[in-house]
Amino acid sequence: MWKPTPRSIFAFSLLAFYLALVELLFVSTNSTTRERDRWATLSQEMEQNPLDPALLKESVAAVERISEVHDVQVVGCAGFARGFRFADYKYAALISRQYELATAAYTIKEGKRANKIKATLYGIDSALALYNSLRSVEPGTVSRSMDDLLEVRATGRMPELVNSKCGL
Repeated sequence: MWKPTPRSIFAFSLLAFYLALVELLFVSTNSTTRERDRWATLSQEMEQNPLDPALLKESVAAVERISEVHDVQVVGCAGFARGFRFADYKYAALISRQYELATAAYTIKEGKRANKIKATLYGIDSALALYNSLRSVEPGTVSRSMDDLLEVRATGRMPELVNSKCGL
């Protein structure tokens, strides 16, 4: 009969630790219902109060978490997120984050029915709502590219722009 030795106990412990580490690193992570509900609410709260320090911090963590989970596949057009991120505007990163958060919220809400065009339009509308809130808080901070998007939306050409920019 086999008797454990200090060496075999150490080897077994090492193997158990290694397997736990592999599981932690490589097993897919899913979001919770509570997280998904909060992301949708957070997106709306950011539109109303874009410079609230607590919301800003939470939105950064939310977008980071959304990129980590495997059960939320954001279907928006990446071309808009990149455009927001590199725009020469004080709040470009905030606008981009709002687009990503809102697109994720739409994707969660619609589930398998979500499509790229509608998700992108939802994200753009949310980013524009946040931009309008920023302009009311700090009237001097304007972005020509965001103003152009407001004009495109006002003329009803946003779906056309999304189709052309996203290659759909």
